[in-house]
Amino acid sequence: MHLYLRRAGWSTDKAFKSIRSAGVSQETLLPVPFTKPARRAGALCCVAGAIALAGCGPAGDAPAGPPAIRTAPPAVPDVPAVPPPAPSQEPSGNIEGVVLLQGSAVPAATLVPVGTDPQHCGKERSLEDYVVDAASRGIRHVIVHLEGAGLERLPPAPPERLVLDNKDCRFEPHAAVLTAGSTLAMANGDPILHTVHAYFAASFNVALAPGEPPEERRLTRPGLVQLRCDSHGWMNAFIRVDRHPFHAVTDAQGRFAMTGIPPGRYTLKGWHERLGEREIPVEVKPGDRLRVDVKYDG
Repeated sequence: MHLYLRRAGWSTDKAFKSIRSAGVSQETLLPVPFTKPARRAGALCCVAGAIALAGCGPAGDAPAGPPAIRTAPPAVPDVPAVPPPAPSQEPSGNIEGVVLLQGSAVPAATLVPVGTDPQHCGKERSLEDYVVDAASRGIRHVIVHLEGAGLERLPPAPPERLVLDNKDCRFEPHAAVLTAGSTLAMANGDPILHTVHAYFAASFNVALAPGEPPEERRLTRPGLVQLRCDSHGWMNAFIRVDRHPFHAVTDAQGRFAMTGIPPGRYTLKGWHERLGEREIPVEVKPGDRLRVDVKYDG
């Protein structure tokens, strides 16, 4: 212990002075008489302990209190969940109309020579690119759909199932609409090999042998899908895919209709494979039956 004091640069007298300055009396440290050697060793031990206590901080520092007791936060009463707002009860609206070709001339569909399977498909086939009713001038196979921010917030429309038949060396139907997630079932009603090759909003290539069951694919991406037969280049079909059900294809007189449309402002778009696209702003009011005619120049 003397070695400890010497290394620290302290004498015995200096050690006891430090003890007294810390408020500890020498008698408190050595309350019991010892023999001389024992007294000397005991004193040195007590001095070392007192020095350590003195070095921990000023004598006036308050002793540390007991650790704080953590208590649980007060219970918060259950708050009932706020129910989502009820869907609008406003009556929906409808749109109906006709897609017309203006002018005096009525273009004929494009005809192409047949180079594959002429024994079944004949010598020439129509591309079905222009199908116009001479009396009403209505255009067939025009795809009509609505666009608008309000439609993107609607719940997804239920999926559907469409059968695309390869019959008499053509696709039936030539134009169609489906909701996203719907199934396209591809059948072959001919005694020859066909394929269904999808482009743009879908990508697949399916071979359909005669007599085989239909092949199915799901169409999940909104947009336009073009279908072609790799064996017979004149065979084309078009399918518009939307997240909502507000779309239609014109019939033989160019007529179309869309029902159950939520009130709001939209853009009505018409698309034709040869004549291109037309846009018309529309406003659907509750319970409305809106008439919209789409016109193309001949």
